[in-house]
Amino acid sequence: MISDSLKSLSSAKKGIVFLLLSISITISCIIFLFSIPATVKREILIDIENMGANILSISPYYHDKEDLQKGYITYDDLLRLNLKGRCKGIKRIAVTFLPRECPFACPDIKVEGEKYSFCPTNVRLLSTIPEYKEVRCLKVIRGRFINNLDVRLKRRVCVLGNTISLFLGGKRLLGKKIILFLEYYDEKDGTWKTWSSSPLTVIGILARYNPFALPLNPHSDFWWGGWEGRNISVIVPYSVFKEDLDLSLDDIFLQIATRNSSDINKEIKGIEEAIKDILAERYGKDKIFYVERESQRLLDELQSQTRQANTFILTIGTVSLIGSIIIILSMMLLSVSKRTSEIGLRRAIGARKKDIFFQFLVEALVITGIGGISGILFGIIGIKMFGYYASWKMVIPLYGIFIGFATSILIGVIGGLYPALKASKILPAIAVKYE
Repeated sequence: MISDSLKSLSSAKKGIVFLLLSISITISCIIFLFSIPATVKREILIDIENMGANILSISPYYHDKEDLQKGYITYDDLLRLNLKGRCKGIKRIAVTFLPRECPFACPDIKVEGEKYSFCPTNVRLLSTIPEYKEVRCLKVIRGRFINNLDVRLKRRVCVLGNTISLFLGGKRLLGKKIILFLEYYDEKDGTWKTWSSSPLTVIGILARYNPFALPLNPHSDFWWGGWEGRNISVIVPYSVFKEDLDLSLDDIFLQIATRNSSDINKEIKGIEEAIKDILAERYGKDKIFYVERESQRLLDELQSQTRQANTFILTIGTVSLIGSIIIILSMMLLSVSKRTSEIGLRRAIGARKKDIFFQFLVEALVITGIGGISGILFGIIGIKMFGYYASWKMVIPLYGIFIGFATSILIGVIGGLYPALKASKILPAIAVKYE
């Protein structure tokens, strides 16, 4: 039966080529349509992480039901809580510290040894740990970020925000020493005093944040400094000023290891509840902790756009599937009409209805099977070429390949079933009359 089908196909080479080509293009498009959302999904997850939407921010201060402050979490307490070990899904934890005396958090800055080093704004002194770079997605364009060795050895090093580096010398700042200083009024003594730090060696410069602002936008840089003030930050290992300025926890950031963009809200909400349970167990259920999720509005917008894109892709795929079924249905019906005499002759010499039925059905399946395999190959090659020229790292999901091939078989079954049934009902007498 299969050999008869192959012989019949070989006798209609020209029509089969066009049919194979149409099916191959359809299957290639289906695989491509599965690849696009998979690629976009991965890119969205990366964007979510880069924009901080997978960050939980915990205030170290806890309150009672009347919103009165009752205490705060120390860094040692945070280490003992072991949130990362007890709560699955937390990728990294970062913390920032601020001096208990607020004026010291915004000192002035100058380059050691230079008579004139002008910076028109107070800087943001940010004492932190090495994990802060990854959690807050900081990019160092020159030098390096602080590391664990810097923290352990209390190295007096710093990383500068982009705006500060521009004013103080840019590239030539690496390896130079800066001094933080501040004039403040001591209420106890009733006199003005000057505080200055010992020199800090510049080991890195951050990339500029806020790409929508001009290179030196006074409003975004001098007043706000970009998100978190990173453009005007001086980042130092927390151990440098731990004793000098009596540092306390300012913010606790938990980076969530997101797995699925469609379920990220559920993932983060579950982790948020688990964290609150751990804190309540340690400090008491009557204590209130503020755990906030960042960029929620942006996350909702991204998910909304993803759903719209998936609906659009599903619509295109359905239309392509229907089009392919119509094409093979028409081609097989045309084949039946052209081969009426052949069918009648076979029936006359003893071929049964089911023999004719399966012959045409197998023909349809062979055509769509070959078209499906070639479509998968063309689709993979096309996706790789598209990713190369578009500079995208394309994702080709295995389920997309499986569904693509299954679709080709489905096209063969649906498109070949009616023509095969019609061919099997042709009577020898009618075939002779047709001839």
